[in-house]
Amino acid sequence: MSFLTYSFRWLTVISCVALTACIGNTPPLNIDGRPLGENSTLRAQQTRDGYKITALVDQAFLARGSHLSLPMKKDLFKVAQTLHQNPHLKITISAYTDNHNAAKSAQLVSLRRAMVVADFFRNHGIKSNRISIHGMGSVNPIASNTTAQGRSANRRIEMILSN
Repeated sequence: MSFLTYSFRWLTVISCVALTACIGNTPPLNIDGRPLGENSTLRAQQTRDGYKITALVDQAFLARGSHLSLPMKKDLFKVAQTLHQNPHLKITISAYTDNHNAAKSAQLVSLRRAMVVADFFRNHGIKSNRISIHGMGSVNPIASNTTAQGRSANRRIEMILSN
């Protein structure tokens, strides 16, 4: 079975089942919070809003800059293939930072990162009308910003695939 053979509404029925991300010999795409495959930079899970894919910025970008790492590019290519095979799906890209910078700076940094990911999808044939981006800054932390590990967890990209 592959993700491509199901319409998106079936994800609730088959949650926590390993699915194939796209075509060929790609690693399994799991929707239970585990990595998308061996050495993957992405984690995926089903949410009420759709299918959420999360990447930590420290793994996704080179030296916390604005250039995607090679492992992230490979993983984003799998997401792009899924979008190609499912033209009804749209992607919302939200980027977050830790609270290390001023709010305005954090928002701009996160927006730039979301734009880099969106550009990757556009450069791989996904039309702009299927992509929305949000630079969230340091809002909605998922961990405490008082530790390096917590700040690292808060620097993330979240992608929602939905109808």
